[in-house]
Amino acid sequence: MELLKQMIEYVPLFQTITWALLVLIAIFLYGRQIRSLLDSLTDRIHKGGISFAGIEIKEKMITKTSDIKEEIETFGQPDKLKLLFKVQGKTWQKSTKALEVPGGCVVQVTTERMSIDGSWINAEALTFVPNVIVLTDKDGANILSKG
Repeated sequence: MELLKQMIEYVPLFQTITWALLVLIAIFLYGRQIRSLLDSLTDRIHKGGISFAGIEIKEKMITKTSDIKEEIETFGQPDKLKLLFKVQGKTWQKSTKALEVPGGCVVQVTTERMSIDGSWINAEALTFVPNVIVLTDKDGANILSKG
């Protein structure tokens, strides 16, 4: 019993050594998985998916083809779809576009979000709205109006 009372002062030291050993064993056993997780986090940081250690990447919102700075190839008129609205965060974006056709407009709604591995997941909906046209309001925004 006397020995236990003398050893009580060394409990924090034993705890520190035990935790250090457990961390080393975990790194040894799960090193590949830890490296994969760190690579995934690093990739998301570079894509602007998360803010970590003060690193935050903000990109310009693209509203028309001319906003794209890299070299692209197009066929037809990609901006014929008129952007009604777009909103985006670091890991998601939503947009609604309209294309005038005889008798109304085809409206496309797009939702995109970044998954945990850094890839993008898309959902799209398309519908026909009869008897409307795309107009530009006084603020320069495209809106649907009865035609």
